[in-house]
Amino acid sequence: MPNGSIPAHVTHTVGHNIVESRADLQAHSRDDRIEQGFDLTAYDCVFFCNVRRFTAREAAVIESCLNGGGGVVWCLGDQVSAEAYNEVLYRQGKGSLPASLGDRVGDPQKRDVAFGFDPLDFAHSLVRPFEGNPEAGLERTQSYAYIRAQKTEGGDSHVALAFDSGDPAILEKPFGRGRSVLVTTSFDEQWGLWPLWPSFLPIVHELVHYATASRPGDRQKIVGEFFTETFSAVA
Repeated sequence: MPNGSIPAHVTHTVGHNIVESRADLQAHSRDDRIEQGFDLTAYDCVFFCNVRRFTAREAAVIESCLNGGGGVVWCLGDQVSAEAYNEVLYRQGKGSLPASLGDRVGDPQKRDVAFGFDPLDFAHSLVRPFEGNPEAGLERTQSYAYIRAQKTEGGDSHVALAFDSGDPAILEKPFGRGRSVLVTTSFDEQWGLWPLWPSFLPIVHELVHYATASRPGDRQKIVGEFFTETFSAVA
């Protein structure tokens, strides 16, 4: 992720995973898994970008982060195993992933069909800042592929942004005291032009802001007030 895209956060990546913490902006890159004992609860928001699969231990670490009030953003891509995500992260709606994953839609190589965004009348707070701001280009952004996602009927997941095909582009759900957000297309140029479009950096900012909305209040305490915290049982 480009420097400067998210004000007042530290960026740290783990295997194309981006971890955000409130501080001066810095960028670090890693290509390995979540190490044993790595504490995600120290960070406000974690972006997992085009990660193929997760182990049950890693899923538990991520859920501990969410239970503690952290934010998680899942960004898909050509490396993602939909079957593995459904089994380990979605778990028939009981896991942290906001929706089950299906087949890829579109051909990112041929690029013969393009999908635009439908903001759904800007009803969701995540995209509401784009209302009345056509210069941001959200509705003109084009993607050539995405993974079809299906949220559980009657569940607590919501579609924040859709494609003009009707399929979800961004979904979110509360999990514990945190928020989990799913972006069904890629965050690079393999599946579209979004990273080159004016809407990209603002939507990344809004993703972080939305995913971490439950965090700031927890930090504003006065002497004598109690802290509530969730600690991971994963060794």
